[in-house]
Amino acid sequence: MSSSRPSSRPRKGDCPTCGSGPVVPVTEDVILRIAGRRHRVEAVLHERCAACGERIFDLEASRRFDAAILPRAQAETKTVKRSALRARSALAAAAHLVRPDA
Repeated sequence: MSSSRPSSRPRKGDCPTCGSGPVVPVTEDVILRIAGRRHRVEAVLHERCAACGERIFDLEASRRFDAAILPRAQAETKTVKRSALRARSALAAAAHLVRPDA
C-alpha cells in the first residue's frame, strides 16, 4: 500500500534542482558559512546529484548542523550581551560624574 504523503527524501534519479541527475548517497564533511563564519560538520550522510551537484540533507543532518552551530552562536550572543551591559554601566557611571554647569 502506498502512502499519499510525499517522501522527505527524493527517489534515486529525482534531483529537485535539475530533475535529470541521479541522486546518490554520500558521506562527507560539510562546511557551512553563516554570517561570515565557517562551521565544519564532519561525516554528514546526505544525497548528492551526480549531474548538478545539488546536496539534499535530511532531518538528522539538519539536527547535526544545529548542534554544531547553535552552542557557538549562543555563546557569542551572551558575550555581546555582557559587553553591552558593561558599556551601559560605564555610561551610567560616567553620567554621575558629569556635573551641570552652575
